[in-house]
Amino acid sequence: MRLLRGIAFISVMFTLAAVAQGSTLLSAGFALAAGVDGTWTGTLATREGDFVQVFKLKTEGTTLSGTVKTADGPHVAISEGRVEGTRVSFTLTVDSGGRSRTLRYSGVVSGDRIAFEVKLAGDDPKAFTETVHRQ
Repeated sequence: MRLLRGIAFISVMFTLAAVAQGSTLLSAGFALAAGVDGTWTGTLATREGDFVQVFKLKTEGTTLSGTVKTADGPHVAISEGRVEGTRVSFTLTVDSGGRSRTLRYSGVVSGDRIAFEVKLAGDDPKAFTETVHRQ
């Protein structure tokens, strides 16, 4: 009987520790998500030239929203935005010479910078890298 009580006690303690750790990890995830909020700038280098971009990002839980603006273009709303731990991702659809182009951004947050991999979808897919910095 003592052995069963001891096992039950240990099981309860492990459960409580796991719940406490999960709560801490969940809080840390939301704290990181909140750390993505703000204005970020970077330059996307392509064969067609370099494009200075301004990102205005906002999180709500694990959902990322915001806009991206190039020097000579309008603010374009991002879609499918997510924040998962240190990873952020979103889709941007832009008009390029009368053609709709979809860019998929996937990045890792490290302090005041995000290192993105940018994939251009479509008939002629391409991949780029871009590092943006918090303003």
